[in-house]
Order: sequence, then C-alpha cells, then structure tokens
Amino acid sequence: MCKITEGLTISDPTFVSNWNAMWELNRTMPRFGYQFFHASDDPVRQAERFVATVKPHGLLPDVPRPWSRWTFWQKGDSPVDTDRFSGTEAQLLSFTRMPRSR
Repeated sequence: MCKITEGLTISDPTFVSNWNAMWELNRTMPRFGYQFFHASDDPVRQAERFVATVKPHGLLPDVPRPWSRWTFWQKGDSPVDTDRFSGTEAQLLSFTRMPRSR
C-alpha cells in the first residue's frame, strides 16, 4: 500500500516509482494506493483530487459504499507503515482484483 495524496495539497512524489516497485517485487501481491484524509479539508475535493491523480496512471478506483466497519487499519509512523485487512485472504484478493491462485 502506498500513499498517493494527502489532504488537498500534498502528493507523494514517489507514488509512481513506489507503485511500479511493488509490482516488480511481487506480481501476485495485492497493491493499492490511498488518500490520507484530513478532516479539516473538504472530503469531496479530496476524493476528486485522488481520482484525478491516479487516472492518468490507469488506476480507476472503486468508490466503496459507506462502510459500517473498518476494512484497513494503518499504523506506524516510520518509513514503512504496517497495514491490517479485516477479512480473509480470499476477500482481500477479491477487493484488490488479484488472481486467486498464487
């Protein structure tokens, strides 16, 4: 998972290289990018900015229905954050559109 945008003003300058490096490292590993949400910024504008940033790279995010529980939990504040998915491996692969056989 890699950060793509944050709030309304920050874009990760290493997004494209991180995205490509994750693919080259392991072509069966689920990979996704995220928007680091700022509660003080307009949520619609943040979502629009995220979509506008990923579309030129062929990434078309699904917009999930409102979630009643957490799906991902990111923790850590270091060069490498850790993430936890609330579900099964099959659900994760479906969510990320990755092949079922690994």
